Amino acid sequence: MNLVDIVFDSGKLNKVVPYSSGERAFDGLLIGFDAISFFLKVEADTDEVVLLESIPVNFAPLVSTLALDDCLGKRLMWAWSMMNQQGYLDGIKFEFDNAAAFEVVVLASEFKLYRVSEI
Repeated sequence: MNLVDIVFDSGKLNKVVPYSSGERAFDGLLIGFDAISFFLKVEADTDEVVLLESIPVNFAPLVSTLALDDCLGKRLMWAWSMMNQQGYLDGIKFEFDNAAAFEVVVLASEFKLYRVSEI
């Protein structure tokens, strides 16, 4: 699975659930669409984003919710992988058919979610 498959085959976003491996507070993220779901995890050794097809057994969902209501129910139009100046994949940006967008970025071996807005 890669970002091309996700954009073209996913459908509408129906869930975004934060997870923890127990080693970090927020180092996993389940993203579910109508036709496909995938899991993002932090690779702690390199602070990179890893895309997986399933949830690793050592991860558990967090009770917190994410404020992404304007993305839920929308079709994914674009996805970008973000590479830093040292060559590490440390973020992914998702943009939907209503122009709402968010970024998942690794910082200090944990995920940070950022809203993206035009200025």
